Amino acid sequence: MTAPGWRAALREALTGDGDRALVEVIRQLDLPEDDPPDSLAAIALARAIMALGPIVGARLEASHPVHVTAAAAAAFAEAPAEGTWDDFFRAATDSYPFGPGDGCHCTLPAARHGERGGGCRSGSGTLRSIAEEVGVDLVMKVVRAALVPWLDTLA
Repeated sequence: MTAPGWRAALREALTGDGDRALVEVIRQLDLPEDDPPDSLAAIALARAIMALGPIVGARLEASHPVHVTAAAAAAFAEAPAEGTWDDFFRAATDSYPFGPGDGCHCTLPAARHGERGGGCRSGSGTLRSIAEEVGVDLVMKVVRAALVPWLDTLA
């Protein structure tokens, strides 16, 4: 279950630019431990990873795990369920730090590791890792383009 006002908060975060906006997007996408894999935040994260896949994978071989992760993200976003989430998670683990798989994605100081909003529990901190490779501005532009129209379809 996604908290009331989550869509508006995510949409607002997506309108920003720079590192501060990216941190807020990561915070909004971070899931509480007990959220089911078909929550809106999980679907939004999958849509972001799906959109970033071609950018991250542009210089990688077609068989690289990043491409597999982007495809698994698309499958989960299309049919959110435990099985497609598990496939997405496994693929992301194989392409760490790309996607919400096993591995530390925390964006908070070590003393606050695992706290809600830090990107660790959900793997949303992967957006920070991707930004370190391709730049914060590009990540925000791509994620905004992927998520704002989708958020607008949710009544």
